[in-house]
Amino acid sequence: MKNRRFIKIFLLRSSIFALTLVVAGFFSVRNFSTVLSATDSTLSFNPATTTQAIGSDFTMDAVVNPGSTNEVNGVELHVTYDQAKLRLDSITKGTAFVITLAGASIPGDGTASIAVGTDYGSNVTTSQTVATFHFHALATVTSSPVAFASTCDITADNTGGTNDFDAAGSSNGAVTLTSTDTTAPTGGSISYTNGNYTAATVALTVDDGTDETGGSGINPDSRIIQRQEATLSAGSCGTYGLWGNIATYSTINGTYPNFTDATVSSGKCYKYQYLVSDNAGNPATYTSANVAKVDTAAPSGGSITYTNGYFTSASVSLTAADGTDAASGLNTSSRIVKRQSATLANGTCGTYSPSWSDVTSSLTGSYPNFTDGTVVSGNCYQYEYLISDNFGNQATYTSTNVAKVDTVAPSGGSMTYTDGNYTTASVALTVGDGTDSVSGISAASRIIQRQEATLSAGSCGSYGSWGSITSDVTGTYPNFTDGTVVSGKCYQYKYLVSDNASNQATYTSANVAKVDTAAPSGGSITYTDGFHTSASVGLTANDGTDSVSGINTSSRIVKRRSSTLTGTTCGSYGSWSDITSSLTGSYPDFTDTTVITDHCYQYEYLVSNNVGNQATYASNNAAKVDTSAPVISGETAASIADVSTVITWTTNEAATSQVEYGTDTSYGSTTTLDSSYVTSHSQNLSGLTPNTPYHYRVISSDGVPNQSTGNDHTFTTSITMVATPVADPAGDTYSSTQSVNLSSATNGATIHYTVDGTDPSASSPVYSSAIGVSYSLTIKAIAMKSGMADSAVMSEDYIIGSSGNSSSSSSSKSTDISKPKLRIGSTKESIKNKTIYAGAHTFSFEGQSDALVRGEVKVYKNGRHYKTVSADSHGSWGAKINISNDGNYDFKLYYYDADSNDLGHSDKFTVKVDTSAPEITDLPLVFHKRVGQLVWWTAQDDQGVDHYKYELDGKINNIKKASFIMPQVGWGVHILTVTVYDKAGNETTKKVAITVW
Repeated sequence: MKNRRFIKIFLLRSSIFALTLVVAGFFSVRNFSTVLSATDSTLSFNPATTTQAIGSDFTMDAVVNPGSTNEVNGVELHVTYDQAKLRLDSITKGTAFVITLAGASIPGDGTASIAVGTDYGSNVTTSQTVATFHFHALATVTSSPVAFASTCDITADNTGGTNDFDAAGSSNGAVTLTSTDTTAPTGGSISYTNGNYTAATVALTVDDGTDETGGSGINPDSRIIQRQEATLSAGSCGTYGLWGNIATYSTINGTYPNFTDATVSSGKCYKYQYLVSDNAGNPATYTSANVAKVDTAAPSGGSITYTNGYFTSASVSLTAADGTDAASGLNTSSRIVKRQSATLANGTCGTYSPSWSDVTSSLTGSYPNFTDGTVVSGNCYQYEYLISDNFGNQATYTSTNVAKVDTVAPSGGSMTYTDGNYTTASVALTVGDGTDSVSGISAASRIIQRQEATLSAGSCGSYGSWGSITSDVTGTYPNFTDGTVVSGKCYQYKYLVSDNASNQATYTSANVAKVDTAAPSGGSITYTDGFHTSASVGLTANDGTDSVSGINTSSRIVKRRSSTLTGTTCGSYGSWSDITSSLTGSYPDFTDTTVITDHCYQYEYLVSNNVGNQATYASNNAAKVDTSAPVISGETAASIADVSTVITWTTNEAATSQVEYGTDTSYGSTTTLDSSYVTSHSQNLSGLTPNTPYHYRVISSDGVPNQSTGNDHTFTTSITMVATPVADPAGDTYSSTQSVNLSSATNGATIHYTVDGTDPSASSPVYSSAIGVSYSLTIKAIAMKSGMADSAVMSEDYIIGSSGNSSSSSSSKSTDISKPKLRIGSTKESIKNKTIYAGAHTFSFEGQSDALVRGEVKVYKNGRHYKTVSADSHGSWGAKINISNDGNYDFKLYYYDADSNDLGHSDKFTVKVDTSAPEITDLPLVFHKRVGQLVWWTAQDDQGVDHYKYELDGKINNIKKASFIMPQVGWGVHILTVTVYDKAGNETTKKVAITVW
């Protein structure tokens, strides 16, 4: 039962009642379920008004009056008061209610509360005290009332016992404070550190001091801390502003007497004062002359800079920048430089040592520029710069740059090349980088340099300056070739290579490349050009000069080559051979005694300079060695005639030809010298006397000349022959009777002749006048003269076409023959006019006629006899014609029967040979036409176009013009085939696509 009653009261307290005590001491009672008459229940203070001296303690009771019809079983009471004038020390429960539902609460914010109730069935029915409030008077003397207020809930039942809630009226209470204390507290203070603060807090210690004896006492709720501030710049405070509260007794951070001001800002100056009053309201102010200068920020904007990368000397230049500090300013004596280091290997930094070390004292220079001269090659370094402001706030400026210290160039490299002479304009070089374990070798830094001097007589002059030839050499590392050297120069080389820190190593060589690519010049070998009659050839050599490396006199060589000497002509030379060791004499004059007669020799002289360049001096002279005369043999007199003969002989070597001759051994006559050098000789003797004995001997000389004369020989001339007769006109085919005259070139000769085909003799008729030839016959003749041999027999054939002694049956044959036909390949056609066309180089004429049985047809081309063909037993004939080139050719045919009777001839006609096809032009592969439009093209041929044929949609048309009108066909693409023919039958075809629309 008790538990049930407690829960019920608790719920009413927490969610039902709301009674308010206002400044005037007004209470209100609200019933949320049933609103009763306001007069049913009331709540009021007792006493309603009171006057108290400042510093005194007093009480006030909250009284509930249920009224005439209500019972009250619980009150939840809330009170408000002015805590600047009153201090509520405690609240005690009154006698009206036996249960404390919610104990007294005094949070110190001018409010207070308490809740009380009764057991179930023991409701309050008469006016009774709910709670007693215990106050202490604080404020200064005043006659103004102090307001109390609360919001209260009253749990009320009506007489019937149901749970109804009554709203009751309320009345306020008022307090008037009086005092006779007019002296403020004394001896108090506020203290804090005078100086610099690097954190945003200022610790304060206050002391209330004391109030006079018999005074009203210190009012702890009156404590106030005030401050004023100014701007802190370069460590100095500017003008201070007004004082302002920063803390009161209830809100200051901390507890009396120690407080902390955590609202200060960096860059400000602060001063503090402490205010406290006694209970009579007399205020005391305690001020401190100390200044709190707050600077919590380190300097900013500074830096430390140094080159990122390699350092080739054992020093690193550093530039520091303090930055700025507007509040307390920079403490320049606080500057510190620190570094950390790592091992540098092959250009890579290892792990840095764990901590930074201060190197300030080891630096040289002054702010802002310093030099760290304590660095060691083979290490990486990083630096940071530290500086504080005047309050000790330290800034650290760190750089991510890395100073890689490498003061040592690569080592162990080389430059190698052959020391000595070079006969080609190139020097082979081999270089070696060496090693560099710190920063590594920079392949891009490789440089080859050279210096040069003039090479004279094998010695080098003064060298010039070194110059780079890196871009001129060829090859790839480590082997290069300097192809820019010049003959007549000395060269020395060196190789420069750097590590990645640009430390450069120079590798030199003491070797000297002496370049001499030119052989000696200006030399010669001389000897007599022409015949040498003794087995020796004198030679004179000349070294010439070589200003670069000089002549190597031990290198002298004489070579020769030989050929067969024929007369004065040298044959093909063989190869050169060295004959130096077989020569006699000494430089410059030598003698070659190993030559052989009947040979030609050419010589060349070879000499080298001291580096081996060899010069060859050749001569075009030919030393022709001939030490003996020709040997004559086989002298013969040949072709002996009446007034001439031919003398022949041979020699063992080429020699000239000449003959001495006469009727006795004194000779007396000599032929003209034939200066041609031959081994087979022939000389004509003319103007001799017929039938007369002659003596002769031959003479031959070689080219030296060594002369030989042959032995005496004889011959006898023959008798003279009469000149053979000549007929005029000569034998041939004639259409009419001819008058033939005979003659002989031998004066006084008698001509005998025959016309029956037999050979003439001295008994044959003597020619005296012209012989009339009216039919076909053969005239033979011979000429005779006393004391001379008869001439040869002359024979001439004469063919007379219309008469003669031919067979009588020939006159009965018809002379009418058919016209010839022209056959080209398998095509045979009649000749219809005087111009015909042939489309091939080979064609033939054909015909057939009884009149031509076993006769013949003679073909003339361009007026000249071309060929003769025979007709067969049926009178058929054919003449095949072969033409080399296209062109126009005139032909005429002559017909003869079996008895050679002239049957007449054809007209002259022209055959135009044309084997080239015509050409179609202006006909595109594709074009567009409408029905009814003109389709055209052009064609050309060297013998002329004959006609055209075109095919469209399977329909073929032959036309003479190179065009046609597009017929009615369907829209779309149609294939047109155009063929052009020339007069010889050659043709050309072209297909095109026509789009019809």
